[in-house]
Amino acid sequence: MGVGSLRRRTVWRAVTPWLIVILLPALFLGTSSPRAAHAQSAPRPNIVLILTDDQRYDSLARMPNVQNLLIRRGMSLDQAIVSNPLCCPSRATILTGRYSHSTTVYRNSPPRGGWPRFQSSGAEAATIATALDDSGYRTGLIGKYMNRYRDAGAYVPPGWDRWFAFTGDNDGAYYDYTMVNDSLGFVGFGSRPRHYSTDVISHRAQRFITSTPTDTPLFLLVAPFAPHEIAIPAPRHSGDLAGATVRMNPAVNEPNVSDKPMYIQQEGITSLSSIRSTTIKQWETLLAVDEMVRSLVMRLGETGRLHDTLLIYTTDNGLSNREHRWFGKVVPYEQSNRVPMVVRYDGRIPPGTRSKALVSNVDIAPTIAEFSS
Repeated sequence: MGVGSLRRRTVWRAVTPWLIVILLPALFLGTSSPRAAHAQSAPRPNIVLILTDDQRYDSLARMPNVQNLLIRRGMSLDQAIVSNPLCCPSRATILTGRYSHSTTVYRNSPPRGGWPRFQSSGAEAATIATALDDSGYRTGLIGKYMNRYRDAGAYVPPGWDRWFAFTGDNDGAYYDYTMVNDSLGFVGFGSRPRHYSTDVISHRAQRFITSTPTDTPLFLLVAPFAPHEIAIPAPRHSGDLAGATVRMNPAVNEPNVSDKPMYIQQEGITSLSSIRSTTIKQWETLLAVDEMVRSLVMRLGETGRLHDTLLIYTTDNGLSNREHRWFGKVVPYEQSNRVPMVVRYDGRIPPGTRSKALVSNVDIAPTIAEFSS
């Protein structure tokens, strides 16, 4: 299936085809006809999608490279949401441009979720990766794929030319983890500082960029485990933000939850010191991700690709740090379903742009298809 067919199949199903609506007019805003014609006939862009795990929308303020290299050079989508705030369903949506009722992935584990459901439903056979691969892109996934992917053995899903993915689910993925490599099979990593997973993923992703021929467009999905709980910063960053101020949302430890669902009413009060400690660890864990962003942008520049690369930074879902007493995601509160989302595309998106438009993860795949057609 080609990119065009993915675009035709998905774009009209999207409720808010966000970049198509928001960015395409921005491409030619204030340009003359010759420049617009040149932009329309330009080669297909490289695409780099950075997808973190359980990142709050308000944590980008602690990432200086994201601020300087993405937000100030591109567009910040301040009202981005996910349709199903849980890891596996959201990742299925991001890869396909389809809601959970179409992918049939509702949860992280079978029978109604996880990688086994994504694969058996046929959704895995029709992703943005298969479409781009069929149309001549060199594709690579480095990092987290799906929950319960461990059930697949050393299987590499269709559409990926390079594959380096966690076999684990939601624990132990900073150290002492195993990856599936498309050419080597299972590769184990230990507990030494050089095995810190965000750094390993960063190095592999940079290698993918530098090893791709300059006349071949690339699609790279970089998916670190950070800042998923239990958040473990890289040794070089541990304690870096110990003195940082953590501003508590007014909903934290909500005193009266009698008007909330029973699952909220059953939650107790958590100490503010514990909430602060958890937040600091999440922020420090993101510092290595922030360094990875800088390294990827540098490699794109050194290989002459940066001027023609669509960079998207987002996450699979948000996270509540005891707002309404809840810790985690899944619930229909803003901290759970609102996500950071930033897009950079030099010469196409005016730098420093901010949008309040409501955008969603369901539109990432058809938007990529639109730009790469």
